[in-house]
Amino acid sequence: MFANSRWYKTYDYKKALVLPIAVFLCFLLFFILGTNSASKAADRETLKHLESAVMQAIVQSYAIEGVYPPDVAYLETHYGIQIDKEAYIVHYEAFASNLLPTVFVVQK
Repeated sequence: MFANSRWYKTYDYKKALVLPIAVFLCFLLFFILGTNSASKAADRETLKHLESAVMQAIVQSYAIEGVYPPDVAYLETHYGIQIDKEAYIVHYEAFASNLLPTVFVVQK
């Protein structure tokens, strides 16, 4: 089929495919890197939102009840905080009922 073609005789078709394949691979690489970067940014935002929600629930608990909650389970049952325990660890350290507890969220 190509043996009778003038293009096949005058131009090497393998060389003609190098540039389109290289461009395709570059686009594929940028797409994968962009997707990975967006995923990491979404994870960071989720972490910030979870920590903010826990802190808001703690402050709300103190405003309503006059004491800070004893643990995270109390926030989950009484204030509707939902924590994905398979993806995040919430460190909650309450020193006294009248002092703001230390809270930070870590991704597993």
